[in-house]
Amino acid sequence: MNCSGCLVKTPQLGRFLRAIGACVFCASLLPGCQSVLPAFGPLGDAIQHAVQGSEPKGQFLPGFEYLLIDLEDRQAVMVLGTRRTTTTPSGEVVDEYWYSGNREMLHLRDGRIQKLLGATTEWRETRGQPPQWASLQPGQSPTPWLRERDEMPHYRYGIQDRIGTQVINEAPPDGGKHPDLRWIQDDIETTTREGQPWAFQQRFALQNHRVVYSEQCISPALCLRLTHKP
Repeated sequence: MNCSGCLVKTPQLGRFLRAIGACVFCASLLPGCQSVLPAFGPLGDAIQHAVQGSEPKGQFLPGFEYLLIDLEDRQAVMVLGTRRTTTTPSGEVVDEYWYSGNREMLHLRDGRIQKLLGATTEWRETRGQPPQWASLQPGQSPTPWLRERDEMPHYRYGIQDRIGTQVINEAPPDGGKHPDLRWIQDDIETTTREGQPWAFQQRFALQNHRVVYSEQCISPALCLRLTHKP
């Protein structure tokens, strides 16, 4: 597999892309990509200290926030570039833009994946109004909502995901390392690129109404575990 899918240019990347030459996220999710780790700029330094080749080393520079990404037996690191508060029709949300070393960008909105560029499957745009985390209470029926998204490759636009979101009383079986957090689950019904039904679950661990860990899927072959490391 070559690295052609890793070279997506977007306005959000700006000066970060000119400063970073590492192929961290690409090397982890696309094993055929080559990794180069020059230390250009503070964000590039942060990535270089956090990884060796494509594997996180845990040597994190102070003053930066990191996102650890697990995909089956592979792991990658991204560094927070920007965090800002945005006003939407349903209230204020927090947008975070995370960057890897080879032009991959992950946009999280209140912890949910909003956009992913540079992976084997990309989410170009996402539209929808999920319930506010604070509005969800234990014992409530799932809150239904609709998410619409545009996906590449294969030019899939206007994909509709029917989602029910609710608080779950107990941590999932693989959530033992987060025993004190509040857990919320999405039940999602959508379709694959072949048009076949696809149903799956997503989970979010919240601390003080902020997502610090999640399990989210981009496609049936690309399900990620995201752990925030301040």
